[in-house]
Amino acid sequence: MLVIALRRSGIDVATAASGEEGLQQFAALAPDLVIVDIAMPLMNGYEVIRRIRQADQQGQRAGIIVLTAHTPAMLDYDLDDIEIDLFLTKPVPPAELLDIIWRVLQDRAGEPLRS
Repeated sequence: MLVIALRRSGIDVATAASGEEGLQQFAALAPDLVIVDIAMPLMNGYEVIRRIRQADQQGQRAGIIVLTAHTPAMLDYDLDDIEIDLFLTKPVPPAELLDIIWRVLQDRAGEPLRS
């Protein structure tokens, strides 16, 4: 549902089934924003975020939103130690997430926020 809502709003979306696939997509597409889950097969979200931040030190920094079923208290990692724009706990209604995505993108671009 989320991918459909994002595409209908005009956002180009690529998906990945694992952290490794997500990193390949990141390298190939150089997206403005990445949505990462903490719990993923083969590689957790912390490692994905760390590798994205290593890769994007050479150019434009991608925004990162963590969207996960975990609450901050459940995490094995201090949120202050990972460089993200926003942490969200599932479920987030698609319309609300879409608004959040636009706000993060516009904030990162230095544009006025959409109302």
